[in-house]
Amino acid sequence: MIPTAAIGCALALVATSAFADEFSRQARSGQRALMRAYANFNISDCSPMQGTVNVVTKPRHGTLSTVPGPYTIDINRFTGQRSRCAGKTITGLNVYYVPERGYRGTDNFTLRAVYRTGAISVLDSFSVEVR
Repeated sequence: MIPTAAIGCALALVATSAFADEFSRQARSGQRALMRAYANFNISDCSPMQGTVNVVTKPRHGTLSTVPGPYTIDINRFTGQRSRCAGKTITGLNVYYVPERGYRGTDNFTLRAVYRTGAISVLDSFSVEVR
């Protein structure tokens, strides 16, 4: 299970906004696989900002973990535009999935990332094909 974790996304929105995305990933049975990296930054000076990632729906056939790591800023997920901070590396949060050893098939889970003290959140659904 993933604990609530601090995450280090260019946001200049003020009203509460919610976004939802679906991701298809692959993983090998019993091996850790990166599912997504989350990061949050101040658009005015490219400095990291804090947010959280929470598990909404747990995977049935594996576990999730988070590990801080380098995140290179590129396209703003919310605007689809390349940020002026593009190319700068900040600390983000990598979410990893480890399927049960011997399991083969599809597993699913959902994460909610909250940015800017709740002003913006994303609900990411993952479908993982485990081989």
